[in-house]
Parts: sequence; C-alpha cells; structure tokens
Amino acid sequence: MMKIGILTFHREINYGACLQAYALLTHIKKIQNDTEIIDFVPNSEIDKRSWKRKTLHFFKTLVSFNEKKQQLKKKKFQSFYNKHLILSKEKLIGDNEARIANLQYQILISGSDQIFNLTLSDNSFTYYLPFNSITKISYGSSFGREKITDLEKWAILKYLPSFSNLSFREKNGYLIVNSLIKLKEENIVVDPVFLLSDFEWNLLIKKHIKKRKNYVFIYAMEKTKWLEKTIDLVSKKYPDYKLLLINGGNHKLNIKKKKKEIKIAGPEDFLALISEASIVVTNSFHGLAFALIFKKKIYCCAHSSKNTRLSNLLSMIGEDKKIIFENATKFEQIDGISALSKMEGYIHSSKNYLLKNLKVEKDD
Repeated sequence: MMKIGILTFHREINYGACLQAYALLTHIKKIQNDTEIIDFVPNSEIDKRSWKRKTLHFFKTLVSFNEKKQQLKKKKFQSFYNKHLILSKEKLIGDNEARIANLQYQILISGSDQIFNLTLSDNSFTYYLPFNSITKISYGSSFGREKITDLEKWAILKYLPSFSNLSFREKNGYLIVNSLIKLKEENIVVDPVFLLSDFEWNLLIKKHIKKRKNYVFIYAMEKTKWLEKTIDLVSKKYPDYKLLLINGGNHKLNIKKKKKEIKIAGPEDFLALISEASIVVTNSFHGLAFALIFKKKIYCCAHSSKNTRLSNLLSMIGEDKKIIFENATKFEQIDGISALSKMEGYIHSSKNYLLKNLKVEKDD
C-alpha cells in the first residue's frame, strides 16, 4: 500500500501554520488514508530545545504573568497537535538526522506554508526534500516574500529539478522558481485551509462555540495606524458591537472603544471566534482566509512590509483594490459570501492537482 509523508511547519505556536498542517493532512487522508506528517524539527528549533534555554525559560515562567499565559496557550496548541495530527513515530531533529533517515514512504509532499524560506528554518534544506528514489511533489510551497537569497537560489537549482511536480501558494513563488528552472506547468494552488469546507471546520470546533453575538473580531499581526483607524471607523459604524481581539504580536493597539483581548486561545478557540463573529478586521493572511471560509464581512488591512500573500489571495477573489493601506481614503468592506464563491474554481483545481499527482483516479 502506498504511504505518504508530509513535510511542513507543524509544531509552531501559530494559528496559520498549525491549521494549514491539519487541513492538508485531513484532505490527503481522504485520498490516501496511510498518510502522516513527518515529525521533523528544523534547525531553527534545535536551540530552543537546549538545556540552557529550557532552564532560562523555566525561571522566566516563574516570574512573568504573561509568560504563564503563553504557557497555557502553548498547552492548548499541544493538545490540538496530540489530538488531531498524525505524526511519524520517528522524530528527526535537524538536517543531519533527516539526511540519514530511513524514510518508508512512496511519496513525499513538501508544503504548504513558507517552507522554501530558508531564513525561517535556519537553512533547513530538508524542506527541499534532498532524498533519492522517492516520488516528490510540493503543495502550496511559498517563500513568503518577493525576493530570495543566494542560498535559496542554490537550493532551487540543486533540489527542485528532481520533483515530479511543483505547486505554489503565490504566483510570485512560481515566477521565482520558473526563472531558474523551467517548469512544465504553472500550478498555483490555494492554501490548504481552503481544502476543507466551513462545515468541516465547524465540526472541528463545535465544542468551542459559545453562541456569542454581535461582535467584531480583530486579529492583528502588527500594530499600524491604518489598522487602528479601520477599527475605530468600524466601531463607529457598528456602535452596538463588542470588540474581541487576538493580538498576534507584542503590541498595544490604540483604539478608542473598549476591547476585550483574548490571550489564552488555542487553534479551536481562534476558529470559533471567527466563526461566530459578525465582522472580521485583520492584517493576517490566515485571518483573511478563515474570514472568507466562514463567509464574514471583512476589512483587510495591509501589513507594513509583508503583503505578497494577502495581495495574492485578494487578487484571486477580485478584491485586491479593497486592501487598506497607509493614508487610505476608502475603507471598503469585503463580502465573504460572494468572495468565497469566486474561489470555487481555484479550490477545485487544487484538489485535482493532488488527485493527479498522488496517482489517484477521480471517480466519474
């Protein structure tokens, strides 16, 4: 029987990374049940596991109230991973262990997320699948930025020609790779979270629904004046709505209206907050993605520097002119219902890409 292994970011305390890993695994298991995520620890995470770092972290936890909240949040993520992710029995720590691993898979999938971004993984080439005699494909692989490093160019030239097929989450990723190695196809696929329906996501979080009504959910990856201005304008337009916030960074938003910040939220809590919201305000790619999946009214603010993913997704739904930048004079709302319908073709072709490259014939 064919066995499939997925290499992705799956241990991050990050809603997007966690949920894209879950979504890709869940969808591929519908195609081939014998599928698991390879429990690979990238080079960037090795230092975090050291005795010295753990000791310092322990003492910080004793004295820091915020750190205690972070630990509770981390426990929620760990609970989600233990319950919902199927991992390989063998844990591979760093590139050195991965190179000598006896991988018992017929197909390896690299992706999704920014796995081709070597800066994030501290030069972990394992995500480029440097293994021989195995069928290799990528799904929704991303660099997460417009320009790449010389080391990434080297990795593309050395490792990617041996892939059976490559697909990218952003067109920019395709253009980068195609400029170095001519690709047979232009495969732009949706982020894995779109491979599951709102029904499937709601089924996952049904125990976390609190039947909250009439609130604006804010998911902020960074503090910007135009995000704060957008929130103030939305608050003025909907004066009876409460503001609930998850802060994706260590920043304090200057908002006129009183808000409730939720600091201990696991992946299911995050999804439930979006699912029950009346309106979503965000400058996060996955904040936007799930607001679309749950068909919400959305205000999407630009990030100060990282807009490749946001712009690509908004272009897919024909709403790229509604992203709110610095000095914006228009603050237009995106209708999640009509916007998601424009993604149906992309979702269908993304699923077909997996069916085709996992060598599974689609039933008529």
